[in-house]
Amino acid sequence: MNDLLNNIKQVLLITAIGAMGCPVEAGALLDLYQQTLDSNPSLMSRKYTIDQSEARQDQAFSRLLPQVSANGSYSGNSFKNDGVPTENYDGLRGTVQARQALLDAPSYLRYLGSEAATRQSQEEYEAFQMELGGELVDRYLKTLEAIDKITYLTDEMESVKTQLKRLQHLYKKQMTKVTDLYEVEAYFQSLQTQTIEADNEKAISMEKLREISGSLPAQIALLSVDAFPPMPTDVDTWIADAVSSNLNLLALKSGIESAEKNLSGAKAEHLPQLALLLSHTYSDQGFDNRFQPPYNVSSATLQVNIPLYEGGRVDATVREAVARLMIAKQEHERIRREIELETRTSFLNAIASHSKIDSTAEEVKFQKKANEAQKKGYELGASTIIDVLDSQRRASQAQLDHLKARYDYIRNLIALKIWSGGLSIDKIEEIDVWFTRYSPD
Repeated sequence: MNDLLNNIKQVLLITAIGAMGCPVEAGALLDLYQQTLDSNPSLMSRKYTIDQSEARQDQAFSRLLPQVSANGSYSGNSFKNDGVPTENYDGLRGTVQARQALLDAPSYLRYLGSEAATRQSQEEYEAFQMELGGELVDRYLKTLEAIDKITYLTDEMESVKTQLKRLQHLYKKQMTKVTDLYEVEAYFQSLQTQTIEADNEKAISMEKLREISGSLPAQIALLSVDAFPPMPTDVDTWIADAVSSNLNLLALKSGIESAEKNLSGAKAEHLPQLALLLSHTYSDQGFDNRFQPPYNVSSATLQVNIPLYEGGRVDATVREAVARLMIAKQEHERIRREIELETRTSFLNAIASHSKIDSTAEEVKFQKKANEAQKKGYELGASTIIDVLDSQRRASQAQLDHLKARYDYIRNLIALKIWSGGLSIDKIEEIDVWFTRYSPD
């Protein structure tokens, strides 16, 4: 794992896009991550599910603790009997009772099941927090992609604007065709349209960052290194880590444990239950509220309850618990297969995107050469203006593809960390230091 962390450190690169603004201290991504942890409502609601599970666990445990109750009554009585004068008198009766379960297997097993359910809620919360961090990084990188697109469109517009002025000058001297002038003007307008779209993409990306983190970032950090180490080729290690450490899978294992304990608790409904009862009663009336001198009575009772038949309720409860257990096991198997698939997919995508980084870098180099050759060819009359514009378009697209390949590589590495259960705030800090901050405005 240490090798993988070192690889991630080396992989998080930055393209120095100089005209974007002056760099300041790092921390934009980390700031957003911390804001997300503090304010994201989906994460907060998951946190409350832990409180809910803990409360249910306490409820289950309470059935194993002493149960104390008190009741009392005050009555006005009128006693009338043949040949005896009517008697009117008040009556008072009070009882304090304590019950302690000595043998209650169903309650104990259900408490163990609720304990596992609480652990499941905690693991689901941690898993969602990790996934939220991955989503934040993905939205952040999409914002960078939009910024890159704006940058290169702006640069290309400046280049085309220069060509357009030159052609307009030549056209006035009747040294170029009007069709060439129109082609360049049309291409310039298309770049303006694309810039509007890119500005909108950036605005939407920023709003998505606002939505997930709770605030609109005032500054964005850009990537800066341009060398990537090769991906580790041991995919089996990644999969082993994912199967053993993925928090969603661990949560489902806890869910299976909870279902097993609840099934055992349902079966234990057939077993006898034993409890100790302690009571003390004060009363100044007897049977049918007849008057008698006040008395106190204390008692200690061992109560045995042997279930015989409840209309099939226990058997039905067992069948339901069996079904819940089988559902939990099948869901665990489904998620295990999905995690293995996604881990392999992320690994293969990381390998491919790493290769694309080198490939697109070479493509950028040759597309620039091709564009220069087309420009010279146009000046010599061997190429048309359409050839020049197409070549320029391909050169710009190659540069954007190169930047996107790097972002995709980072995404796949982050995905691998998520699937293997290893993305935490410490890893976000390690990522954050490889960014340079600038003001978008």
